[in-house]
Amino acid sequence: MRVLVIGGAGYIGSHVTRALIDAGHETGVYDNFTTGLDENLFPESTVYRCDILDQGALEETMKNGYQAVVHLAALKAAGESMVKPEEYATNNIPGTINILNAMARNKIHRMVFSSSAAVYGEPEYLPLDE
Repeated sequence: MRVLVIGGAGYIGSHVTRALIDAGHETGVYDNFTTGLDENLFPESTVYRCDILDQGALEETMKNGYQAVVHLAALKAAGESMVKPEEYATNNIPGTINILNAMARNKIHRMVFSSSAAVYGEPEYLPLDE
């Protein structure tokens, strides 16, 4: 399967990409490199240096035969999100909508969305389950 890992140059994204490659999938990494690093990339992946706020770039990228998307590009630092709510809302809400619209236009129906466990509040026990 061809999988596009959005946010794939980050720490978690690079591990997801490596696991997909090891499982025999073809991967693309789409990242704006705000926090992602070149050293987290693998030569087996096609790299797209683009932002999720760029609807046109998303749609053009997804035209390359991708069958699934892993979305790891949302800003996720819970503490910082309370200090900079506008920045988080500006990236996460329209960015995710852009991803979903590009997927719909390209008939991609599979998505994995990664979120922060912070959405569950203070855990009463660990490991935390849903």
